[in-house]
Amino acid sequence: MSRPVAIVPAAGSGVRMGGGEPKQFREIGGVPILLRTLTALRDAEVFERIIVAVSDDERARVEAWVREIPGLVCVTGGEERFHSVKNGLDAVDGEGEGVPGVIPTVPGTGSPGSDDERVVLVHDGVRPFVTAREIVEVVAAAERDGAAIVCSQPVETVKSLGEGGGIVETLDRERVRLAQTPQAFQTGLFHEAYMRAESETYVGTDEASLVERLGYVVSVVEADRWNIKITTPEDFELAEWILKERR
Repeated sequence: MSRPVAIVPAAGSGVRMGGGEPKQFREIGGVPILLRTLTALRDAEVFERIIVAVSDDERARVEAWVREIPGLVCVTGGEERFHSVKNGLDAVDGEGEGVPGVIPTVPGTGSPGSDDERVVLVHDGVRPFVTAREIVEVVAAAERDGAAIVCSQPVETVKSLGEGGGIVETLDRERVRLAQTPQAFQTGLFHEAYMRAESETYVGTDEASLVERLGYVVSVVEADRWNIKITTPEDFELAEWILKERR
């Protein structure tokens, strides 16, 4: 079986962050958030390739990181996350476009290859504090079960709203999880999920939702406390604090 491949959707404009710089390229501790994320994936020493979906305007900036991130491949991001990940998935099988002159495998990992059981991991470009433990465990769970995602358990009481917007039920926290990334899937299953979603014009809010619609059970890996997604200015401030605490 071929080694896992990571897909990082990073084509968003980051409008909620404010300012002219897309959030994935803003710096924390003097390093772009996206580069920190790619470095975390690299340091897990799991992936044959790391495929990044970015806008054409930002592509040259990411391509310049190839010396720091062996196996880096760039593809053009889509209009929505769904399409960016699909472009990355096409590149896993060699159907997409990559970075000119970039060797598609990390030295020592062998030839590029693809099969239905190869694991594809998807991770947000703005979750720079993902740990090697999360990456290794979610890949192992996907190899075993077909699909797996990193989740956290809510600490607050969770309520369900009715049609009028009022609370109608208190949910059992033991049976509720907050989905994060990384999310990992065997390639054959992931392709099947995307084909079904495209045929039904279903986009979804994360990749696991596509697989769930096929009737598959997605395994859960416990999230690290600081695997935050940087979305707002307040998240940016928290990220700076986490960085200082982790040093």
